[in-house]
Amino acid sequence: MRQICHLSCAALIAAFAYPIHAASSTTDTSFQLSPAPIPYPNFTPGATDGKIDLSYIKMTIQDYTLNGLSVFGKGRKAFTDMLAVDAMLGLMYLGGQMPGVGPIALLPAYSASGSFLGYYTPISATKSTFSSTNISIAGNLELQAIRTPAFAMILFGGVNMNVTNMSFKTPYNLYYAATGTTYTGYTDQLSMSLLLGGFQAGLQVDIPLGSMIRVSPFVVMTTTSGSGTMKDEPGVKTSGQTSFTYEVQSSTAYSTGFDIFINDISIGAMAQSGKSAQTGNNNSYLQLTVGFRFGSEPAAEEEKGGYDGWSDEEAAAGKKQ
Repeated sequence: MRQICHLSCAALIAAFAYPIHAASSTTDTSFQLSPAPIPYPNFTPGATDGKIDLSYIKMTIQDYTLNGLSVFGKGRKAFTDMLAVDAMLGLMYLGGQMPGVGPIALLPAYSASGSFLGYYTPISATKSTFSSTNISIAGNLELQAIRTPAFAMILFGGVNMNVTNMSFKTPYNLYYAATGTTYTGYTDQLSMSLLLGGFQAGLQVDIPLGSMIRVSPFVVMTTTSGSGTMKDEPGVKTSGQTSFTYEVQSSTAYSTGFDIFINDISIGAMAQSGKSAQTGNNNSYLQLTVGFRFGSEPAAEEEKGGYDGWSDEEAAAGKKQ
């Protein structure tokens, strides 16, 4: 049972700053060239900022590969030159093949008259068809501690929530040892639903490099915990579905990275690889992101007036009088 939880939750990475680690309390550190949780690394009083990030994701777990897409929308409203609030909504899909997961329920065998004969032994395929959808929601209170033409720094903190649904579909056969008979053509569907919530906090700085390009490093700490529901449907008449709930213990993740902005377009690429401490398998993660920033901000006082109706000649004549 627990092995299944490890497998499915390893495939669940909600977003850059929201890695999921189920089954035990844990701490993870990663370096990212990827979007930060806040829309933009500086703000002005009254400004409204928005950002949309589109990502391609490729994840390899042992010898299995998952591919996916994500879209994240972020918005912010600044109240003063120091205080703002933001919100984020994201959707991610992952699909591909994972190790085969056979029925977890007992598979009883009966005679034609209804007598109990024993149990079938499931023989699962080596691979299953995996799919996962994740909805992420987060909100932050932002404090702009420093804002100069050459440097800005924002401190932020808030809450997050993730809702995830996963599915493993695995072909399998039934073997009845008493007669040595194998029955083929069955499919087991294992479904998992996770509801996770927690807190995040971090900082992001703004370093302009000329008039078009700016580099924006950030660091984020995220904690999550919650609960999950697992449901197994073997697809045979002699066994119904099995379901139960479990707790996802608290985990903490530390992420560092930076945005690269070219005017209002941001680009990012994250590549990670390593060996799992739990299974010893080599895992890798690749994410390519393009972001589009939009919004409005009040004009400065000196820019509000624009042309005031006075020509240069009229101004000069007024001075002479």
